[in-house]
Amino acid sequence: MLERGQPVNQTARRCGFGSEETMRRGFLRVLGTNPRDYRERF
Repeated sequence: MLERGQPVNQTARRCGFGSEETMRRGFLRVLGTNPRDYRERF
């Protein structure tokens, strides 16, 4: 979804994260980057 340009808050909700902030924390913990930077790279 991020790679297709979907907004982070919409992606977070549709993927089952409780909030955009929870998704950001998960990205940092697992991937070492935030969703915005991930989208820019891929």
